[in-house]
Amino acid sequence: MHYIYKNLKYDDGTFTVCTGPTNDNVKEVVFHPNTKVIDKKAFRNCYGFENVVFPDSIELIKEQAFENCAIKSADLSNTSARLLNNCFQGCYALKEIKLPKNLTVIPKEGFKGCLSLESIDLSKTKVNLIEESAFEDCTALSEVKKPKSLKTIETAAFKNTKVE
Repeated sequence: MHYIYKNLKYDDGTFTVCTGPTNDNVKEVVFHPNTKVIDKKAFRNCYGFENVVFPDSIELIKEQAFENCAIKSADLSNTSARLLNNCFQGCYALKEIKLPKNLTVIPKEGFKGCLSLESIDLSKTKVNLIEESAFEDCTALSEVKKPKSLKTIETAAFKNTKVE
């Protein structure tokens, strides 16, 4: 089963699709091809779905949008998405993420606690800043391919990982 989310309107910017384990029957989320923004906490605590199909039109993924989800992989490489704090925090099953080529900042706690993430390739991005605790507690993370554009790695960005 999968759901297709179109251009939803939010009154306060905190519309939540999932409220916890009651939505375990949602296995895949496919966004409308014209979707530009994924709102704050939109898919927070969606434990059931494993796959997300991101259209090229995505420009912004807001705070905690996918926090504590069971997604296994995410491909944002053909988007121009900007990522905000905690956007994928606690995605314990996330093993692979392909980031936008024009991405310049890995946000604060953006991938914190992604326990299954073993490697991340930033070499094809324009990342110049990895913010505080960006990959903290990604205990399986052992390889990071850094881009030439990288200038700053903030405190605890790789705390409790295997990255040196």
